[in-house]
Amino acid sequence: MSLLPIGRDHSLRGEYPEAIATFERCVALSSELGTEDYLYLSKARLARERRRSGDLEGAFRDLYAAHRQARERGQLRLEANILVGLANVHRRAGDLARSDATLDRLEALGARRPALKGLARDLIVSTRIENRLAAGDAVRARALLPEAAGALFGQGAGAGLAWVAELLGGIRTVEGAPEEGARSLGMSQVMRGAFDHGEPEWRELVERIVAALGRRGFETEYARGAAYSRDDALRWLEAETLRST
Repeated sequence: MSLLPIGRDHSLRGEYPEAIATFERCVALSSELGTEDYLYLSKARLARERRRSGDLEGAFRDLYAAHRQARERGQLRLEANILVGLANVHRRAGDLARSDATLDRLEALGARRPALKGLARDLIVSTRIENRLAAGDAVRARALLPEAAGALFGQGAGAGLAWVAELLGGIRTVEGAPEEGARSLGMSQVMRGAFDHGEPEWRELVERIVAALGRRGFETEYARGAAYSRDDALRWLEAETLRST
């Protein structure tokens, strides 16, 4: 329980070796203690960090092993997270078709298992938006945003609210409004408490915004978003995301 947030903090700072070492320790301790839930969570976090660090082969290896175990033990939410993790690795590998097919597989699984459908819907829709952003398809990404944002707002978790801000930042940038893209990323800091420097896709988004606005322009707009109170940021994000056009 103590190591997981330590690994998360390393991850947010982009300190991949430290984050991976921490999550490997989580896996080892959970195995020794027999804490099954934490074992699977630790494995999922480790695979995620491998993907973020660029070790796609290691991420695939860990996710396939964890998926087999989750399926055998009926761990529904974990199985959903692992399939979404696989979709993310396929996207980073440049295979959007396989990423979408993995999400289709998860949706089909949810249709047969209603409990999984409810657990996974927010993950599926939000990840589909990331796939559309990777393809540069702002129209389809925007069309999916109200459903994804509504689910994440309903949960109210800081990480989920930050994800809404990040998705909006990507969409507004692809739509040709990099100023609002930068402002949205600033609000992700408000929601989570820190910008996610460890996620390569958000770093690449920052680079695109900087190319459009210049470093100073990006920092100015980002600071505007980061200066919002949590309540004001939440109201702004709701107004900007809970609409289809």
